[in-house]
Amino acid sequence: MQTIFVILFISFFVLSVLAYKNPEKFKVSKKGAMLRFGVPTIVLFLAVGLTGGGNSDDPAEASAENEVEPAVEEEEEDEPVIEETEEVDEQKDIEEEPLTPLEIATNTANDVLKDGMLANIEVNNYPENDSKVVLLTINGSDNLTKNMIYKGMLIDSEKIAEAFKNSEIEIHDLMMSWQMPLVDTYGNEEDGEVLRINLSGETLDMLNFDNFLYDNLPSVADTYWEHPTFSN
Repeated sequence: MQTIFVILFISFFVLSVLAYKNPEKFKVSKKGAMLRFGVPTIVLFLAVGLTGGGNSDDPAEASAENEVEPAVEEEEEDEPVIEETEEVDEQKDIEEEPLTPLEIATNTANDVLKDGMLANIEVNNYPENDSKVVLLTINGSDNLTKNMIYKGMLIDSEKIAEAFKNSEIEIHDLMMSWQMPLVDTYGNEEDGEVLRINLSGETLDMLNFDNFLYDNLPSVADTYWEHPTFSN
């Protein structure tokens, strides 16, 4: 379209110049030549200007103008992915081996007694069922008087009995043998048994340790024996 306007503009411009110089040839006056050819020339000049501002006849230029610049996509920064790592405990599936009856009995006795008091412990199976016969050898603690030594043994025996009643072991018999250094008639000293208290499982079940008095142990025990030293 712009090319047509340019050709017409040039044509009318040339005609207007020729008509102005030789009005006789075009049978018009100079003023008439300007009106006939000059006005269209001006109009075409304006039209060329208007069309030239928006379009280009150069294909390469038009292509360049019409080329749409690709939109620049903002690169989204990938957010760091936090991988959840689970700490695998290699031993979580490994179940702890259950304690043996001897280990349970030892722990139960040591929870009550002071260090060094438990001299020996045995746990035997009762032949007729799965209950246990527990034999404890305990070192008595020295004290100011024989009565205080004896009283201390009874108090600790009551605590041991209550602990085994509440333990995981099914008790058939609980045998507590207390020993202390004894001097024979020749002056020789050696550890000897001074107190023995045996409680059956049935007796343990009957005892209510919330109200039980330790000095009643001799009367409720299935077997009870004390050294003559405590009897005098």
